[in-house]
Amino acid sequence: MKKDVVKKHHFWFLLGAVPLLIFILFILLMTEPADAVEEASKKYDAKLKETSSQRPPGKGKLEELDKQKAELEKRRDDLWRSNYERQWQTGVLQWPRASRDPVLEAFEKASLPFGFRIVEALDSTVPPEKQFVQKNDEIQKFTGNNNYFEAYKNLAESLAPALYERGSWTNVLRYVTDWKNGRPPYEQFWLALEDFWVQKALLAPIREVNESIARFDDASPKDATKKFVFKSRIWELNIELATESGATVLKSKLKNRTDRVQMLGAGKSMKLKVWLDDPATSQPFEYRIEGESVKGNEEITPRFVLALHRLPAGTNPNRIWKVEQVFDATTVPVRLVRRIDLGYADSKRTGTDLKPPKFMEDPAPEGGALGTTPVGGEAPPAGGRGGGEGGGFNPTFPGAPGTVAGSGPKIGTHDEVLLGNKNRYLEANEQIRRMPVAVVVVVDQAYLGDLLVAYANSPLRFHTTQVQMQRFRESLPLTTTGTTPGTPGAAPPAPIGPPGRGGLGEGGFPGAGSGPVTSSDNQATAGLVEVAIYGIVTFYEKYVPKAAPPATTPAPATPVPAAPMPATKPTTAGN
Repeated sequence: MKKDVVKKHHFWFLLGAVPLLIFILFILLMTEPADAVEEASKKYDAKLKETSSQRPPGKGKLEELDKQKAELEKRRDDLWRSNYERQWQTGVLQWPRASRDPVLEAFEKASLPFGFRIVEALDSTVPPEKQFVQKNDEIQKFTGNNNYFEAYKNLAESLAPALYERGSWTNVLRYVTDWKNGRPPYEQFWLALEDFWVQKALLAPIREVNESIARFDDASPKDATKKFVFKSRIWELNIELATESGATVLKSKLKNRTDRVQMLGAGKSMKLKVWLDDPATSQPFEYRIEGESVKGNEEITPRFVLALHRLPAGTNPNRIWKVEQVFDATTVPVRLVRRIDLGYADSKRTGTDLKPPKFMEDPAPEGGALGTTPVGGEAPPAGGRGGGEGGGFNPTFPGAPGTVAGSGPKIGTHDEVLLGNKNRYLEANEQIRRMPVAVVVVVDQAYLGDLLVAYANSPLRFHTTQVQMQRFRESLPLTTTGTTPGTPGAAPPAPIGPPGRGGLGEGGFPGAGSGPVTSSDNQATAGLVEVAIYGIVTFYEKYVPKAAPPATTPAPATPVPAAPMPATKPTTAGN
């Protein structure tokens, strides 16, 4: 009976429990958020207490940070100054001067900052502290053929017996062939100087590699008296001071230290310079070894020829001081310089807009950035800027010699060459100027590593960014005939034609592309590779210490440094 009542009235029983459940839920809602709020409040109070107990750095800490900043700036300036001085002392910044003109010597010793304004003596529009007044036509003397052109010629000839594309350095180097009246604007003067500096520094590693391979080291026993041993990277020379027919003569044995055939030299003869006395005060004796080649790891005994191996009368040496090999065009390690291009970037930087020097930037238009249009000229052609269309350096670029896509010509008037190639830097600021460059040479593959190391050690801070190589399958320009192209007054060189099988076709090396390649040609070019080396060279601006700021001025502008002037007026020498 009771169960029936519960079932019958279950609705009312459940309805009566609802207020109780609502009351319990209300209590829970009131207590749990309060606990959470209280917990958050405790954390906030603890954090506030922790923060309040901390003290700010104060004056001492700020002074310590200022000292660290000053130390970093000092180290930066020390590196800046030391790198600039290294480039100056190693001759990277030496002026292209063939004659010892006292006017130019005084001009160079003034050590002007790059881009410093050089004005005529009558120009009074520029404040004295911002100019170098030329009083003896310094720039006109600099541009004279007996200075400018001769300096390039001497630089190129210092690489002998290495060869140049089509037999002449004028097909490779960038230089001005016509200075017009010889008085270009001072901006062009600085660009001409920089072109010479860069190309001189790019040729120096080639000369260093060739000279290092030609050098023999003395490997003789300490008590040696008549028999001596000298070793180079290629050869081991056992040389003896002997007597023959009442005369002092040289006899020798020659061993090939490499595992491949080595040519002795052109005309089936190897030439060595042998010093019989102190090299600083004596001239070497030319010692010849007859023969065509020596197999790998083979030792030969050269045929003795009294007329070739007899020392001059009255010579009675007791030791041999030094030995060097005299390379020729068939044995020199770096055989051929094909191209040198300034402002030519690698594939990664293809399309990068190059910048002009700071002193040649155009005024910024309203609301715009600084322009890059050459002063007095037109803007460079679009496309291929900084590396050529498609990216990468093409060693056999079929255009006119000395022409690179997106830049000006390599030879011509000062306006064409210097203004046309004004845009040349990847970066230019108060400390450095970074220029992309590319070099194409033909080198014996055994010495490719030496060449790359020599470039990396250049005082020009050569940063190698890309290297391409291929086997050299052409013939070398062993002789050059006719007028040297590019000489002032001579016709410009002919275009370079595309390479053909076994040698260059029409427009290639003189006499090299028309006939078949002989066995001697194959021996002369065996093991040669054509390598294109891309890099970025860095010039350091002249370091000028910043003037101490006045006590009343918190942040003064850096004053323009005044250039040192020659102490006395130098004697003018005729051009």
